[in-house]
Amino acid sequence: MRRIARAEKDAAASLIREENMKIAPLEKNQIGESAKPVYEALEKKLGRVLNFFKVIAYKPNVLGPFVEFYNQVWTPGALSPKIKELAYLRTSFMNGCEY
Repeated sequence: MRRIARAEKDAAASLIREENMKIAPLEKNQIGESAKPVYEALEKKLGRVLNFFKVIAYKPNVLGPFVEFYNQVWTPGALSPKIKELAYLRTSFMNGCEY
């Protein structure tokens, strides 16, 4: 029962966040042909296309290079995956973003 209540709460919170967005995220049926392979790659890798990618899709010439940059940030490097995840979580929380 608790799991259902939490799922409903999360869904409601997601709708509120989307209503408060200044720029509506673009769904797959709204993007140009050049952005579709990027959306498909994101869906395959992440299971879905995150809203910030959907907003960047307004500029298809930026979307591909930004996804490449994003992928490089998450490759192994000087910072541990845990620290990267904490920074991502904190930034998302401070901006009222869905994590």
